[in-house]
Amino acid sequence: MFIGSLNFDPRSTLLNTEMGFVIESEVLAELIHKRFMQSQREMAWQLRLDRWGRINWVDRHSGSEQVLKKEPATGFWKRVLVKLASVLPIEWLL
Repeated sequence: MFIGSLNFDPRSTLLNTEMGFVIESEVLAELIHKRFMQSQREMAWQLRLDRWGRINWVDRHSGSEQVLKKEPATGFWKRVLVKLASVLPIEWLL
């Protein structure tokens, strides 16, 4: 099991100074995996594409499935800002 700050992108692996350590314990890895999967079901959104290829956020936190068409916890202006930022030529910075 690896615990650390490494992101899986070229910048993190080649440029940033990242920290981490490896623990070789199957028992601990299995326990952490089970806990992670439990918390993921309770706290994460499932993403799926609709028939037009747009992202839908699926909420199962309350026990029933609720499908949201817009990103949760974002308002109109935040979505406008993200849309504007997405056209900036900054790919080389990532």
